Amino acid sequence: MRSRPLCVVALVGSVALAACAPPREPASPKTFNAQFCVERSLRRTADPRTLPLAFSEFTKACEQGEGSACSSLGVMHELGLGTSEDHAQAYKLYQTACASQNIGGCTNLGLALLHGVGVAVDPRRARELLVWSCNHDHPIGCRELGVMHLLGEGGAVDISAAATYFRAGCKKGDGEACYNIAALYEQGNSLAQDNAQALSFFEQSCVLGEARGCDGADRIHTLSAQAQRERAAVKAVPSETACEAGQASECTAAGLAYFRGDSVKRDVPHAVLLLKRACTLGDATSCSILEPMLQGSCAHGHDESCSALKALAAEGPTTTITRTGEDVAGGVPGAR
Repeated sequence: MRSRPLCVVALVGSVALAACAPPREPASPKTFNAQFCVERSLRRTADPRTLPLAFSEFTKACEQGEGSACSSLGVMHELGLGTSEDHAQAYKLYQTACASQNIGGCTNLGLALLHGVGVAVDPRRARELLVWSCNHDHPIGCRELGVMHLLGEGGAVDISAAATYFRAGCKKGDGEACYNIAALYEQGNSLAQDNAQALSFFEQSCVLGEARGCDGADRIHTLSAQAQRERAAVKAVPSETACEAGQASECTAAGLAYFRGDSVKRDVPHAVLLLKRACTLGDATSCSILEPMLQGSCAHGHDESCSALKALAAEGPTTTITRTGEDVAGGVPGAR
């Protein structure tokens, strides 16, 4: 678990607050990172002792035309931090920040439209703003886009797009985005079930401070250890030893034994691995029976076979990965 980011302390010192002051040119990566951290600390761990000074400094800087300050001031109005809660004012400040092409401001404006903060809910408009935000490397914009595609908010349900945005948010350092993609891989309802991928993303989520990611990683480690203990307690079928020595037909026999539960505990994922190995080694029988066998088992309600079938389909001969949002033109999409 990483230590608390230094920027969480940003509100207590003039150095951090200066990041929200002029000059008036578009926010640099340094300014954006400081703003992101300040706003995250406001939403999660605001220190009441720093709020009066923060509110004063953000107000001055916003009046001088600094978009990042307007955005952070909007967060304070939205949550009632250092001032009265005023969603209408928060929305106006997010509009002002986004109009200056402040990335955090456009993200906050999109979230306001998504959740009805000071304005009527408008998921389609929210999605447009969050696409722009994600394309400009805002992790929360990417994560929220993933959720919107997963739930069909502002457009059709698109699991593939949701996964793409979650991956993008995770890559940009959002622990919740890492957790979301990990959960999709663990559940196997929307993506092919893949505990190795799930574990990797859960661990990233945990490192980024998401407690649920730590729990998920622990859960998969426990299940993996349990599976290993169960396998060790069951003597492998004799043909599995011959398979390990490279005999293709024996790999097929071992795979079928594990699939049917003949003399061993039924283990569909392990059966698939053995049959795929047999196919690779040149046994045509295993190549031809694997998919029909899984289809038949899945049709009879065996979830393990359904998950294995999805995983098999996902391993097609080619896999195309599209970078998040590259088809979106630059420029803020009509900030209001």
